[in-house]
Amino acid sequence: PKIDELPFDPTYKYSATLHRLSNEEDVIYVMGAPEIILSTSKFLEIDGKQEIISEERMKKLQEKYEGLTSRGFRVVSVGYKKILRGSLLEKIKKVFLEKSVKKEEKQKLYGEDLKEMVFVGFAALHDPVREKAKEAVNLCRQAGIRPIIVTGDHKLTAMAVAKELGFNVKDKNILEGKELEKMSDEEFKKIFKDIQIYARVEPQQKSKIVQVWQEAGEVVAMTGDGVNDAPALKKANIGVALGSGTDVAKEASDLTLLTDDFEIIVVAVEEGRRIVDNVRKIITYLLVGGFTEVMLIGMAVICRLPLPVLPGQILWKNIIESTPPSLALTFEPKEKDIMERAPEPAKLPLLTKEMNALIFIVGFLTNLILFGLFLWFWHQGYPLERIRSIMFAGLTIDSFFFIFSCRNLRKNIWQYNPFSNFYVTFSVIVGMALLLVAIYLPVFQKLLKTVPFGLFEWSILLIFGLLNLILIELTKFIFIKRKMLN
Repeated sequence: PKIDELPFDPTYKYSATLHRLSNEEDVIYVMGAPEIILSTSKFLEIDGKQEIISEERMKKLQEKYEGLTSRGFRVVSVGYKKILRGSLLEKIKKVFLEKSVKKEEKQKLYGEDLKEMVFVGFAALHDPVREKAKEAVNLCRQAGIRPIIVTGDHKLTAMAVAKELGFNVKDKNILEGKELEKMSDEEFKKIFKDIQIYARVEPQQKSKIVQVWQEAGEVVAMTGDGVNDAPALKKANIGVALGSGTDVAKEASDLTLLTDDFEIIVVAVEEGRRIVDNVRKIITYLLVGGFTEVMLIGMAVICRLPLPVLPGQILWKNIIESTPPSLALTFEPKEKDIMERAPEPAKLPLLTKEMNALIFIVGFLTNLILFGLFLWFWHQGYPLERIRSIMFAGLTIDSFFFIFSCRNLRKNIWQYNPFSNFYVTFSVIVGMALLLVAIYLPVFQKLLKTVPFGLFEWSILLIFGLLNLILIELTKFIFIKRKMLN
């Protein structure tokens, strides 16, 4: 029967159980990293018989072990030792759990009390790489995200898995935990960017790896599932726990995946970029409209002219006409090259200087055209109510043209299908119908102080609306050529 047990310790890489063998003897079974079990074993059990492990036999065992790990197997070894009745395991547990005991003393205890063990054999486990994992890793690289393998497994196992995932790994790109432990912080900072695989690392070393990348100004996402991953998950900018992971890992993380698929993380990055893109498009669309209205009214006041549009008309345009198209932009599908862009700096504002410049220029051009039309109609002797109705319609039509330009701020309108988003197209059609209602339906004429006007004025508004769209696209073209919007 089992008397006691020592849970797996990621630092010392083994677990042990103590069992009652007879009234005089107990037996302790140890399972863990092959290099640990082999180094403490003196005997080998074959067909129930024990023999001393010769140098030649030890070499063959190590070759067998390395052969399995180089093929991607996770290998653990099992050994045992018969001892006199006592509390050896309790002694080991007490020393390992005692924080005041130095690591060197713990290792000494391990070497003294668990030497001359009987080696039983290897257990090789193979967790095949998922079909979509390699594609997901390639997508990460394409998107400017650098995947790094940090594992407690043997470096040969890590190398085999890395090659399956498409890593181009050389010896200089691999660092083991024991090598990392010997390095100073300054030495590690000189080489960390070259390392693609960290093998046989301890929990505190995972946190150190996260920290050195953060100090280099990078945003770090860490995935993990075990208790030993919790410190690094907590320290990372984004901690991601696997759904099958421990509660400790989930508590330390910012996100928990419902499945264990790595590709879910890539999909999340893609969706996040789409959302940020669409938020920027909506803000640009609304700010250009608001800026145009402010400039139009401001220039009229400066020139001591009547208001081109009334407050009620502006409210109708902003709430009834502009809101549905801006909401429709939330359904804008991802842009084709969304995962080919480099990640944005962490401190980059939602509205960059370049976008603010674009908003100003587009708003200024739109206002210039509308104010020019206002002056022309004013000097033509049009009644003020009619001019205001025309300006009200002009503001709305220009915003409808601009919504199609806003669908992609990184490409010109001739490089994509402007009508492919059904919701945007439908919202513009509905908006035009509501604009006609506001101008031609008597009840809304009284409410908004509008009067009907003819095809000539509508033609002028459509022509100048198209002209404004051309000027906007030329502005975008200049910005794109200078890579100001990329």
